[in-house]
Amino acid sequence: MKPARNEFCACGSGRKYKHCCGAAGRAGASLSRPAAARLGPTEAETRELIRLLEAGRAADAERYAAALLGRFPSFGYAWKLLGVAQGQQGKDARRALQAAVQLLPHDAQAHSNLSVAQRLQGLAAEAAASARRALELSPQLPEAHNNLGNALLDLGESGAALESYGRAVQLNPRYMPALCNLGQLLRSRGQPGEATKAFWQALQVEPKHAPAHAGLAAAFADLGRFEEALEGYRRALQLDPTNIDTAFALATALRPLGNLADAEALARRTLEARPDFAAALAFLGELSEDRGQFAEAVVLYRRALAVAPDLPQAWIALGRHRSGSDDDAAWLAAVRRLEAGPLAPRQAAGLQYALGDFHDGARAYDEAFTHYRAANELTRSAGLRYDRERHASQFARIRELYAADWFAAAAGGGNSSARPVFIVGMPRSGTTLAEQILASHPQVCGAGEAIFWLSAAANNERALADGTADAALRESMATEYLRMIDRVGGESLRVVDKMPGNFLALGLIHAALPYARIIHMTRDPRDTCLSIYGTDFVNAYPYAADLEDLAHYYREYQTLMRHWQTLLPAASLLEVPYEGLVADLEGWSRRLIEFIGLDWDPRCLDFHTTSRIVMSQSRWQVRRPVSGERVGRWRHYAQHLAVLQSLA
Repeated sequence: MKPARNEFCACGSGRKYKHCCGAAGRAGASLSRPAAARLGPTEAETRELIRLLEAGRAADAERYAAALLGRFPSFGYAWKLLGVAQGQQGKDARRALQAAVQLLPHDAQAHSNLSVAQRLQGLAAEAAASARRALELSPQLPEAHNNLGNALLDLGESGAALESYGRAVQLNPRYMPALCNLGQLLRSRGQPGEATKAFWQALQVEPKHAPAHAGLAAAFADLGRFEEALEGYRRALQLDPTNIDTAFALATALRPLGNLADAEALARRTLEARPDFAAALAFLGELSEDRGQFAEAVVLYRRALAVAPDLPQAWIALGRHRSGSDDDAAWLAAVRRLEAGPLAPRQAAGLQYALGDFHDGARAYDEAFTHYRAANELTRSAGLRYDRERHASQFARIRELYAADWFAAAAGGGNSSARPVFIVGMPRSGTTLAEQILASHPQVCGAGEAIFWLSAAANNERALADGTADAALRESMATEYLRMIDRVGGESLRVVDKMPGNFLALGLIHAALPYARIIHMTRDPRDTCLSIYGTDFVNAYPYAADLEDLAHYYREYQTLMRHWQTLLPAASLLEVPYEGLVADLEGWSRRLIEFIGLDWDPRCLDFHTTSRIVMSQSRWQVRRPVSGERVGRWRHYAQHLAVLQSLA
């Protein structure tokens, strides 16, 4: 999460200083004119100090305030504005603001400003105390609530910080620092949908506010809406072209769309501007892994750690590349050190997943499960919640909408292209392996995971609800989809879309593309669910962080797949068991190639040597010869998996 925003201010409006200090309240609020004449500078002198601040001339304002205090050292308002001027220049303003609160003990804004200065010096507890004192004096002061939220966040009290930001926004719905802080915190807590609302609200206040555009883009990326994320990041860069962090965020959003070349070029440009940008080095390592260039990835991760020795993502990534006992010991010591320190929930969860994998590899299964459980508890506490009732209703609605009468009415329509091939199933069921085998055929392109049909299904449901769903709509969807895969498929006769979740949309897919082939990967549900539970999907699947939620979702998936198997033509759907595939690689590979209508090519058996981009969690496994070592892995964890036994 980016650092929370706060600003020095001399009044209680919750807006930036230069916009909020009206003349009447500024010079006369602390002292009446007769008193000012006796005890402090003239009203004209005070107004000149304020004018300098409003004009953005903080250095001149600092000198002017210091001159006034040389004549009137007990003039509290000058100390207050001196602190504002110093704070706006990034200087330590504590001395000036401590003098201000001593001379103006009932000035809530002075206490709030002192909170800002204390926080900037790493004094979070003192900052929280000052913000609370400001709120005792003025409970309706938005910036004091915002500053309290910032201090609480530094203290690790994100729930209380969320309340403080929310209260600041409630008091002033146009208060930009609190709106942006609220959005960032909601993102870090795994609530990207709510975060978008905060950033949208901020952009209604300041449509050209680059950080709000970047924050909204980041929330869209969290939601998997990468096209919208790209648009937001590009808008933010138009407004602030030199912002390296936004440029890097744009690079990370290009990756899931498969645009690795542009992602790499942009990340390298950020490194040219900031050679010690460790996160960019680690990101380049991820891109190298996507291409199967694992040795290069290790070099990049180690370069990142040379710059930032405690960079969690680099240590997590290196955990995938350990090669022996010495590496194991060094890696474990580093991760244990990080584990003991302060970490954001997402980073802490990532380390716990990595520790689970470490102990799984060491055959210390109980200890591995302890780490997996800790990782998922962290993911759940800072992430999306799975609503069993809502998801059960969603599955039931799909079965109701796409019933036998709907299939009968839709028959005979759609696009006649046989180019698309869909691989569906639960995550970690072998979908990447099946894609890699197919993509090793010279006439097949593996296109990765496209979110097209999940969005199209939602649009079709709305059209069904308002009575506008028809064959023309489905044909337009098919045309748009074919145009999309044409851009990546080149001259290939078949293009494979391995989005596992497309099992939710098989009715619509078949109606729009009746000649497309659908491969359903199955695997022992206990192995599938255990693998999901032990994988860091970063909130991609809300059900993944709890075994009971996993069991619930898996049952719904099984029921829906039985529904499709009843209604889809047998020639359009092939079920492939993962266990069978790894036990008889050639036999099942031949069936796969035959099913999609191509002649056999022996290169499919050498899938692990195929050079292509693989971005799924299985990118390591598919670049090794097939092995059955993961079959029946659940038995090592049987005592922890009672809730999954009924799925088998």
